[in-house]
Amino acid sequence: MSERIELLQALRKARKEGALDSFLGDLTPEEFSIIEQNLFGETAHRVSGTLVTSLEHEEILNRGKQVANKDHFKAYRSWQESLGKLPKKSLDSIEETTRDIVNLVDHKFNEDERCYGLVVGYVQSGKTGHFSGLISRAVDENFTFIIVLSGILNDLRRQTQIRLHKDVFGTSGIKAHAPLNAISPPKISKFRFLTDIDSDIGSGEFTIVDEDMKKVIEDDQVLVAITKKNTSVLQHLLNGIANASDSIKGQHKVLIIDDEADHATVNTGGEGEESFADSTLEGEDEEDPTDDDSDPSKTNLLVRKIIQQFTRTAYIGYTATPYANVLIDPFLETEELGLSLYPRDFIMNLSKPDDYFGAERFFGTEGDDEGLHVILHPEDTAEEIMQVEMNIDTNIQDVVPSGLQEAMLDFILTGAVKHHRRQQGKSIHPLHHSMLVHVSRLNEDQNVIHTMVNQLMSEWKVLASSMIEQDDFLEKLEHRWNDEFVSKFPQIEAFEEFSESIIEDDGWIQDIKVMMINSKSDEILDYDAYEGGLSVIAIGGNKLSRGLTLEGLTVSMYMRKTRMYDSLMQMGRWFGYRQGYEDLVRVHTTEHLYSWFEWLVKAEDAVRRDIDRYAMLGVSPVDVAVRIPWHDELTPTARNKMKYAIKNIYNYSNRTTESIHLPINEPARLKANFSATQTFLGSLSTPVPFLRRGYAWGNVAKELVIAYLHEIDLPGPPNAAFDTVGLIRFLEKTDAIETITVAHAGRDWSAISTTQTTAPTALLPHEMTPRYVGRSQIGIKGEGTGNIRVISDPQDREGVRALAPDQPSLIVYFVAPGSKASSETRENLPEGATPIVGLALRFPETEGPLSDVRAAVTVRGLKGDLNE
Repeated sequence: MSERIELLQALRKARKEGALDSFLGDLTPEEFSIIEQNLFGETAHRVSGTLVTSLEHEEILNRGKQVANKDHFKAYRSWQESLGKLPKKSLDSIEETTRDIVNLVDHKFNEDERCYGLVVGYVQSGKTGHFSGLISRAVDENFTFIIVLSGILNDLRRQTQIRLHKDVFGTSGIKAHAPLNAISPPKISKFRFLTDIDSDIGSGEFTIVDEDMKKVIEDDQVLVAITKKNTSVLQHLLNGIANASDSIKGQHKVLIIDDEADHATVNTGGEGEESFADSTLEGEDEEDPTDDDSDPSKTNLLVRKIIQQFTRTAYIGYTATPYANVLIDPFLETEELGLSLYPRDFIMNLSKPDDYFGAERFFGTEGDDEGLHVILHPEDTAEEIMQVEMNIDTNIQDVVPSGLQEAMLDFILTGAVKHHRRQQGKSIHPLHHSMLVHVSRLNEDQNVIHTMVNQLMSEWKVLASSMIEQDDFLEKLEHRWNDEFVSKFPQIEAFEEFSESIIEDDGWIQDIKVMMINSKSDEILDYDAYEGGLSVIAIGGNKLSRGLTLEGLTVSMYMRKTRMYDSLMQMGRWFGYRQGYEDLVRVHTTEHLYSWFEWLVKAEDAVRRDIDRYAMLGVSPVDVAVRIPWHDELTPTARNKMKYAIKNIYNYSNRTTESIHLPINEPARLKANFSATQTFLGSLSTPVPFLRRGYAWGNVAKELVIAYLHEIDLPGPPNAAFDTVGLIRFLEKTDAIETITVAHAGRDWSAISTTQTTAPTALLPHEMTPRYVGRSQIGIKGEGTGNIRVISDPQDREGVRALAPDQPSLIVYFVAPGSKASSETRENLPEGATPIVGLALRFPETEGPLSDVRAAVTVRGLKGDLNE
């Protein structure tokens, strides 16, 4: 182990033990320089991956060093080495991180506890390969039941089953349509399967699951189920497991892998709480239509019930977009369902492989090829494609929009070049060549596009083989090649080097297939059925947007808008490994979508850095919340997956923040807040009238406001978004802010609709008359929440802005006790003798703390920041 790694681990341990000062004092100047950049949590060292866990990372690593690789993992690694797809560094990473996870799970089992974890990878980066390695280790460590939850569609479940047979289980006990090039595991009879390539757990299967569970214990085997996240399937599995005796279940050691764990497993129904922790986060729901069989709340319930059937169960989610997973309430627990699926025991952040072609390459600033792989089209391109009308007399080349034609030409050209490079002896993996067309999620639209693309490709195939017209077609191709590829990569092949392969009688272009991959089509992307390679233009939507791999994807036309980080990033199926043809990869999209993907690069990096930093600081997933940067147009995930989320502001420039959660049921706290307000207002000069609604003070020194914020006690993080600590930090660090406009606004007590007739006792300095606002609270099943949603009035905000447009403002409100409910969904406020103090602060655009991230979403109940 390098000196740097050892020092970083010692630094982390010293932080956790509160011995940082003595640790730093013992360092030599050379040692200090090695870790100086890590002292303040801004960066974190990555080896194979970083691990945020409640167990000492050093303990896991030290124990792991003493555990040699056993038979099944050795076979897995040797198999991967023979394929030559993954470099040694990637295999080393899988070896180290899977060993850490298995040791952590065993630690939990030794404590008679179930284990809940999350592995964060990258889109199309080889997460299946990672959990294949983990399953191999689990077999070595005497796990007896492996359950893999793989998407909501048959295509993805089938793809996962095939992949696991290739890399872990071998071909014994499987019915394949075509011969599979697969591993030979050490004990081929070790596995007993509940599912096959074409069959999930069926309606009658549960009657024998309990027998299978008994049989594998008797025969020293491993029971394997690779299932959809389908409520009918999971109910059958649960019923079968429940039929087994407690004695049999007690002997099982269970590993549940949840592939794409942020999709279709996170509970969207809530558990008795139907409001949002932060009402400002309400947005659009999940776009993908769901039926009873794919209902996330029912799926969540069934998965948790399955976990509860066993005393030793490890639930490990895998995803590249963990936003929904880290927004699960970590403290939910019921007797029937047990704990929520929040990754309370560990979050493993996998390092990005060196040869991974990710979002930074397309939309970020990684390397020298920023923007070279993206082609921007007008915003109305998708609409233009959908409005094409065709009939029997239509000349297809005249009606297909130019943007779509360009993308199709790129597909032909890049396929021909890949074919040429292979003939020149270059390694281009895989043999398959794919194009993605994702313009709409609607099946009807996809059918129109499929017809259009299929007709145009058929026309081009004729032109390519026509002695009369092929020259014109080649000229079109050559012009596109020079314009798009040679202009960006001058050292790339000349058109003449590969053009002949296009127009040969059995030329490459003649084998191109156009497929529609959606629920209305019977076509399947079965790459294994094409031993010599499949060249395909795949047209679809939801089926192609999550989990499913398009082998050799080189050209993508992506025009579909979704406002959710996770959905948008997952739809980028063009991420992955592109060895030997990186210069050929192209994404056709719009400028607006490009800007959104640019943001996602920043958000993804920020989330991963948070995980890295927390690992370095030695905190666990239940000590602190991962912060998800907030975008004004996009949301991290679907609205119904953010029921326990709150938004914290880190840079208040050009923002208004209000205390919409109030301590309405805490009289002592209310009195303390009113007393602090009396003192604050008394420290100000004589006020001037404000819009006939109250009083105002101009040019108040910010130090007075900071002192007031120190004294006021209003609900804040982790349970509310009004963050006095963050506000104070922002004011102190922003040199451009020197003075603040202050106002106290509202109406006479007699004008407020309340349930109490007596006004609160409220003596104010400067002979001021207290002003009040009526605000009721959100109610849930007859119970109040203390959430009033909004405290300020628009006229007040505009009035104070008019007083000093370039100056921050603070409006102090007194909410009337006993305020009456404004609708049936709300509740009255409790009556009381003290005004309920609430605040609204507005900040103009200022030069302040430098940060691209102004706000972040975190899960309610955990700290959203670590300042120490």
